[in-house]
Amino acid sequence: MRLGDREMRELERALDRRRSELEFAVRSSAALRAVATATASDGDEVPDGPAADAEAISTIEHLHAGELCDIAAAHTRMLQGTYGRCADCSHGIAFQRLQAYPTAKRCLPCQETLERRRAI
Repeated sequence: MRLGDREMRELERALDRRRSELEFAVRSSAALRAVATATASDGDEVPDGPAADAEAISTIEHLHAGELCDIAAAHTRMLQGTYGRCADCSHGIAFQRLQAYPTAKRCLPCQETLERRRAI
């Protein structure tokens, strides 16, 4: 199953929207982390206080960075003509799966197989 031009444009727009959202979130969280870090350095050691906030913000930034890398990789696959093809079996990835998860690298059966292997 090959994705049509209309479907590819829709998915590319979805990737671009998500990238913009993540870039905004990363800029915002960097400012929040700076405030939390400055507040944490005042000597108070509150378990759920500013230091914990800074750590949580850092974790979120890390997750956002990973998703931004996945989006960049999806764009690269689009340019190479391999987007929408499973990295494991080379069959087409269902359009509905890509709508829900535009950075998907695997078809659902291959993804489920991978997750079962990782669970062992």
